[in-house]
Amino acid sequence: MECLNALYQLGIAVQLALLPASRYTFADQAEALADLRWRLRLPASPEYDRSIQAAMAELLGRTDDGRLEPRGQPDSAAVIWWEHS
Repeated sequence: MECLNALYQLGIAVQLALLPASRYTFADQAEALADLRWRLRLPASPEYDRSIQAAMAELLGRTDDGRLEPRGQPDSAAVIWWEHS
């Protein structure tokens, strides 16, 4: 909302749309670990893996079909745009 207000104050007529958000899910612990290690650009090492796995235990939950996903993922994503005048 702050972004919309700032653009409005600058005289920019902003459009807003809410779209369904795609959900991050992982098949299992190994897939989640590999993906998060890659996203964080960390090498495979026992020390890093222990830290990532500790965070995974705190932040990921199981879906009904047994996959892992971040807890509290949003159901939608906001997209804003404006036309140049």
